[in-house]
Amino acid sequence: MKKKFDFYTEYHLVKFTGIRANNINEFREAIKIVPGASIFYHMHHSHFRRHQTTVNFLNDCAQWLKDDMNERKLSEKIANINPFNFPTVRDTRAEILKILNDAIGTTEHFYTAAPEKAFLFCELQSFVFSLELSAKNLKEFYVNLQKVGMNCIFYHLIEARLKNKNMDNDFSYWIENSLYNRELAESIRKIPLSCLTIWNIKKKILNNIEQYL
Repeated sequence: MKKKFDFYTEYHLVKFTGIRANNINEFREAIKIVPGASIFYHMHHSHFRRHQTTVNFLNDCAQWLKDDMNERKLSEKIANINPFNFPTVRDTRAEILKILNDAIGTTEHFYTAAPEKAFLFCELQSFVFSLELSAKNLKEFYVNLQKVGMNCIFYHLIEARLKNKNMDNDFSYWIENSLYNRELAESIRKIPLSCLTIWNIKKKILNNIEQYL
């Protein structure tokens, strides 16, 4: 028996962790101890916030290193981290630390920014709700997907990959395992999440589905 797909959405509360950094060494030490929800906020969630602004980089860490630390080369390396390539937030944290350790080396003296230029580590608290929309087949899934907003897409496509710890999103997993359409599921997995706005991601998913209706 095919399992229906239930659509969920989420609302976010952004909180300051109480941890800040005024130089890159403090930044490195903070990266080691901040909650995983803070890494997620500044590296994963920032990709979709940045599409609505005019900044250069798609994660908060790289932007701060460039704008307030004047660490252009280091900022570019951090900017090149694609958090969607890692199965866990822990792996993303480890990659950031590797780059920072290589850059800092044995340096003992660091440029320190003014207090108002400090990097403030925030974290994302999510509250998940059912949209009371479900689908038993691809047509119903297509129709209901058109109705949902950005937070629903983010939850099923981005957070699910970390929640499920299998590098898969809810859409592809259901389409492959309940509708037995591996080709469509794979086409959704291949969408370049870090290069598109959430709305364009949604549009691309709908376009992919249309080919199978």
